[in-house]
Amino acid sequence: MPLVELIIDESEEQFGIEAISLVEEPAIEVDFITLSKQQKLDFKAIDDERKVLFGAVMIPDKKILRVDEETGQHYEVVFSRETCRKALQLFFKHNFQNNTTEHHKSDLEGNTVFEAWEKEHDVHDKSVAFGCSDPIGTIYISMKVTDEDYAKAKSGEFKGFSLEGWFKGIEVKASKDFKQTIKEILED
Repeated sequence: MPLVELIIDESEEQFGIEAISLVEEPAIEVDFITLSKQQKLDFKAIDDERKVLFGAVMIPDKKILRVDEETGQHYEVVFSRETCRKALQLFFKHNFQNNTTEHHKSDLEGNTVFEAWEKEHDVHDKSVAFGCSDPIGTIYISMKVTDEDYAKAKSGEFKGFSLEGWFKGIEVKASKDFKQTIKEILED
């Protein structure tokens, strides 16, 4: 299966994460944690009043399955640790903390990312306290959400984060006939 590494073109102002979407099926296949004291930590929850969602938004070197909408061909994309770090920095540099969407379709108002970090240690990291075992370099966020969006997360309508952004693709391995299709998709 073709593999494309997504990178940030630092010569372009528009690159990086533009918004965080609340989705039912996150592409990174990691659900977020609803912080709620009504549940045990097994449910990964600690404070219902805060209405905070916590979880991974980027995992370095994790292959993410994508489908070309025009051809139906499958391919995978991957982010390096360095790209994850740059994307996080640009997200805050451009003040996109309040940009959230629902299933990548409609804008959501009233949500904000108030905390984000790169996991740098397998033991001494806040994510470990919440039972997460994602690799070093994973980007985690904490998002304060509205009552309505928190209720959707608790009911399972939202299960994780999915990023929206601009990245450039570099072919890691791909069949010759698929190379041009991937290039066109990533340039659009």
